Amino acid sequence: EGMLPYFIILPIWLILAYVFPVVQSLHALQSTAPDAASSRKMWLWYWVLCAAGSWVLYCFEWLIRIPFLVLDFYVDAYYEVQLLVVAYLVLPKFLGIRKVEAFFETHANSIGPVLSEQLQVVAAQAKELLRKLDL
Repeated sequence: EGMLPYFIILPIWLILAYVFPVVQSLHALQSTAPDAASSRKMWLWYWVLCAAGSWVLYCFEWLIRIPFLVLDFYVDAYYEVQLLVVAYLVLPKFLGIRKVEAFFETHANSIGPVLSEQLQVVAAQAKELLRKLDL
């Protein structure tokens, strides 16, 4: 049994993860303030992170849930932790997305080559597989 019922968590999560960021993104797009470009960039980072996070949860939720399965003996906090992470990223008091953006920008020089190398390996494996299948 969870801390909060799912019928309460779901609307809060949808509002925090989608409705509030959509409103803020549209506000940033319409803004003519001098810092509007920074705000647009921040919300673009949010949407990229949202898409990547959705994909990671779709593929690896079983792996991410393992620590929470241990905690389930005491308290089921999986969805509450998701709420806290989304709240940290989007709420104006924290705006954790700015910290994520800054992290990736400062480490882009070290992340880029590794990511490029891994993508080349995956592309080579895909080409080999297609050759074997005669496609």
